[in-house]
Amino acid sequence: MEWYLPITIIPGVGVLIVSTTNQLLGVNEEIRILLREKCDDFQKEIITLKIAQLGKLTHATFFLYLSCSFFVCSGIVGAFLQMNEAPNVLLICGTVSLLISLAILIVYGYKQIIIRKKQFNKIINKA
Repeated sequence: MEWYLPITIIPGVGVLIVSTTNQLLGVNEEIRILLREKCDDFQKEIITLKIAQLGKLTHATFFLYLSCSFFVCSGIVGAFLQMNEAPNVLLICGTVSLLISLAILIVYGYKQIIIRKKQFNKIINKA
């Protein structure tokens, strides 16, 4: 493996970090708005679900940062220490961390649709 391979992956991970952080800020703002009002039982349920979503996004962001650090370390070790196995192990750890993050984001997206459907159904049933 060439030492620069893991370094070339970092910009893509950076885009995922920015996207995930923007989603995290959006969910946080939604929670803040919901908490300003007097909440009925349905809104309390939605807030609870959104707080769980916030946790998922936080975990996903953690794993994205972790994968980035593994990729950087893999590139540095590969470039300067000329070791054979260590860069590959770090690259695999970074890839696994990235895949864990993507799995969390997929679950987040699926659950976000469920929350929106609940909110939509509540609005439709009121009308």
